[in-house]
Amino acid sequence: MEEDKKRTKAVKTKKATASSATKTKAAKNAEIKPAEKKAAKAPAKVKTGHKKTAHVKEVKAIAKFVPTPPRKIRFVMDAIRGKKVSEALTLLKFTPSFAASKLEKVLKSAVANAENNFKMDVDKLYISKAFADPGPTQKRYLPRAMGRASLIFKRSSHITIGVMEQGG
Repeated sequence: MEEDKKRTKAVKTKKATASSATKTKAAKNAEIKPAEKKAAKAPAKVKTGHKKTAHVKEVKAIAKFVPTPPRKIRFVMDAIRGKKVSEALTLLKFTPSFAASKLEKVLKSAVANAENNFKMDVDKLYISKAFADPGPTQKRYLPRAMGRASLIFKRSSHITIGVMEQGG
C-alpha cells in the first residue's frame, strides 16, 4: 500500500515538472514583443547551385556499378591520367580492353559537362584526376568435384574522371 502511494506521488511530480516547463516557454514567448519575434526568426533558406562560369576549377563525371574489377580499370586509367583530352580519347579508342570503352564513355561525359554546363574550351581540357573505386561485389558459387563449391567474386567499380582547363 505504501508503495502505491510512492508511485502516485512520483507520477504527480513528473506531471507537475512537465507542465511547469511548458508554462515557462509560454511565459517567455509572451514577454517577447512582436518586433523581436520577427528578428528572432531564422533567415529563409537560399537555394545555392553551381555558378555557370569558367572559374570552376574541375568538372567530373562518374560511372557507377561498372561490371569490371577496379584493378583491370586502373591499368588503362594510368595510361591516360594527366594527358590532354584529345590524346586520351585517341589512346582509349585503340586500346583493346573492355575497361577502355567504359573509360572513353566517362571521359566524353566529363568533357560534355565542362563544355555545356561550364562553358569551358574543349581544346584546353586535360585529365586532372582519374580513379576507380571498388563497387559492390556479387558472390556466386561454382560447382566443384565431390560435391564441393567454390566462391566466385564478381567485382564492380565506380569510375571517376575529372577534367580541368589548362592555363587558368
